[in-house]
Amino acid sequence: MRPRPGSLSRMSQSPEDYRKKPIYGTDFSKELSQIIEMIRGQMVQSRGHISDIEFGYPGWKERVEHVGGLLTCGIIALAYAKDEITKFEIARDDAKIGPSYSFNVRGIGLDICPGCFVCGSLFRSIGANAYLNNIAKDEDRSFPPLAESTLAHWVDSQAELSCRTTQQSARHLPSRSQTPALEILSELTSVHGHIRKTHIDEARSRCLAGIKPPDGEVSS
Repeated sequence: MRPRPGSLSRMSQSPEDYRKKPIYGTDFSKELSQIIEMIRGQMVQSRGHISDIEFGYPGWKERVEHVGGLLTCGIIALAYAKDEITKFEIARDDAKIGPSYSFNVRGIGLDICPGCFVCGSLFRSIGANAYLNNIAKDEDRSFPPLAESTLAHWVDSQAELSCRTTQQSARHLPSRSQTPALEILSELTSVHGHIRKTHIDEARSRCLAGIKPPDGEVSS
């Protein structure tokens, strides 16, 4: 069998060059663990379609039900692969960027909380403020003392360790980006379920330039 046109040139490429223009359009700007999770999601959806066929066309169930089982096996196998890859990526970034800590966001809520990790006391107000809540994994229900002091240093002691920010900060963002700082931080930490100083710095820098006090409020 003759190789497909261009396949030999692809095989001679380095992995780095191939990732710049993959045949099937895979987005290699994402982490490998994210790509694996995306594929798992597609497989879960395909398995659901197979199930629909089984109920919608019961006469053909025996022809397709084994495919659903194969997809289930693949979904489970990729889950193990993703966990291993995620641990590798976290260790790689820890060595290159600095330490990180488990930080699994459970949502953005409202509470009475002082300070803002973006601007400190600039928009401190009376009443409920938006905050980003962290939920620890089963094996890490609480931050160790070193992590708590490190996180406090990362936010310059301007906010509580849950990295809360005020509603005013979330509303006064650069016009080119309407994403609140907390949503940016949530997005950055969701990749590996860990938080880093670079995440806080990036969320802060992407919002700080466009933050202005609301009309009638004097910054302190």
